[in-house]
Amino acid sequence: MLLSDIRHHLTENRIASVQELSNRFDTDIEAVEDIMAVLERKGSVRLLSDAPPACASDGCSCGCGCSSSAQKSAEIYEWIGRSKRDRQTG
Repeated sequence: MLLSDIRHHLTENRIASVQELSNRFDTDIEAVEDIMAVLERKGSVRLLSDAPPACASDGCSCGCGCSSSAQKSAEIYEWIGRSKRDRQTG
């Protein structure tokens, strides 16, 4: 299941971007965004950065409102919840 896979990845790596998770689990960005929203509501992750997409620094002609999917893929999340192992020992 993708939710548990992402949760496990974040407990092991602590931070990840939406794009990284999308690539790692070979799924679309929208699915990852939905899962991150669930984890954020549960207090398991927090948004660290919503930096502008790379094209902003490369002279993007749109003034970098760029596509919302490019903006979302740049979001970086940090795991702040407890892992299953932590809950069992603490």
